[in-house]
Formats: sequence, structure tokens, C-alpha cells
Amino acid sequence: NPTRLVVIAGSIGCKGRCDFCVSHRICSVPLHRSPKNIVDEMVWLKQVYGPGLIFFFSNPLFNADREWVMALCAEMEKRGPFPSIIMPDFCIDKKMVKAWKRAGVFLTLMGLEFVNDKMRVKRGKRAGDPANAYNLCAEKGIITRAFYMLGRLGMTQTDLDEEIKSLLSLPYHPDELRINFEVPFPGTRRAEQITADDIILEQRHWTTEQPVYRTGLTAEKWQKTRRQIIHNFHFNPRQQQHYERQITKFPELENSYKNFLKEVDSMYD
Repeated sequence: NPTRLVVIAGSIGCKGRCDFCVSHRICSVPLHRSPKNIVDEMVWLKQVYGPGLIFFFSNPLFNADREWVMALCAEMEKRGPFPSIIMPDFCIDKKMVKAWKRAGVFLTLMGLEFVNDKMRVKRGKRAGDPANAYNLCAEKGIITRAFYMLGRLGMTQTDLDEEIKSLLSLPYHPDELRINFEVPFPGTRRAEQITADDIILEQRHWTTEQPVYRTGLTAEKWQKTRRQIIHNFHFNPRQQQHYERQITKFPELENSYKNFLKEVDSMYD
């Protein structure tokens, strides 16, 4: 329920150096509020607006400082828990995920961005193991969303076919695959590396919902392919088996999975 969602700014800045993001240019070293200060705000919000709030941490990289994360989770566990959504990267461990669960974290949004690990690092993301991250969250019943970028500059049909094959055979199982189109937003390093000839859409129309770069496919083809990938990813047998395993282990997630899959089926079939 979006009317019950509250955004919490626990930090600004980012340790990552992604060439498609401006967070590290706002502040190259993450600056954190104290755990007590944050939880004081969360407690006050619950007192003012009542129970049922969901807390969305807007930190560009929630796990940038492991010591801070553990202290915040301990404070949240002591005074909560607080149902929360976070945006970490793949540099996590079992103890950290356990702390998230006890604090109230139920959903993690992680930027997979590319199926190729080397490309992910080359484009500026911190090195980390996506399989370990998604598997650790699954073990604790924390729902995961993977963000993935399509429509990169110069992509061909052959490139796309290889990416689709890789996506459908990932050795790990994010619960949701969210596909966006790459956009060279002003202020990013990527924006400094392109020319007007690389772009097919006026800047005033740029969103991650439309292809922006010049590629070997038409905009219509990209949109159709995006819908197909999203549907096929969530309904392929391997992914369905993952949902079944999670529901068996965490029966409380059954309605969440079923409602989500029903929505995917209606929107992307």
C-alpha cells in the first residue's frame, strides 16, 4: 500500500562508481545518520501515523558501511522491528542478512544490471557475488528484486539472444526481475562518453521505460522483447520451482508470490 510507505534517508553518497549513476558524484564517501537518530524518527512516525507503516531506505548503497548496518539493525530490532525495504549491493554475508531479518527487512532491491560479472565491475559496481547475495536472502525468506538494464548502446539481436539465454539460466533466483532501459542521465560518466548520434530519443522524453540508445533493434522490438523476457523469466520451470521451495519453507509468503505472479501474467503476457 503506497499510502503507508515512508521514505527514510539514512545516508547520502555512495562507495560505488557506477558510470550510469550520479550518487557518488553528490558525495563520494557515504555520510550516515546515527542509528539512534534514524530509529527515533521511525518510532515517531509510528506514533503519529499508526501501525502498518513500511519504511523504505533511500540510501543509494545500504550496506556501504558494514559496522553502521549492524548497529542500525540492532537498534531497529531492539525498538521494533520495523518492516523495511533496502537497496544493498552484493557485498553481504550471512550475519548481515540475519541482522536485516531481525530488524524487519522483508524486501531487498539489488542492481544486477548486467548478467556478466566482469561488465558489472567494469561499469563501476563494487565486486560482489550475486549468487551468494540472492541465496542468503532466500534462506531467510527475504524477497529479492533484481534490476537489469536492456537497450545498451550498440546492442544487436545476437547480443540480445545471448543475454536472454543467460538470464533464463542464472544460477540463482531473484524473486522479481525488473527490466529498465539504460539512460545516460546528465551528470553521469556515461553521459560524458556519448554523442548525439548515439541517441534516438529527445532528452525531454527520457525515462527508463523507453529505449534511448541507438541499437540494432527498433524501439517497438525492444518493448516487445522486454515484456517477453519479464514473463518468461518468472514463469520458466526453474523459477517456478524456486517459488514452490520458498512457499514450502515460508508459508507466509504464499499470497505475496501468487499475487505478484498474477500481476506479471496480466501485464506482460
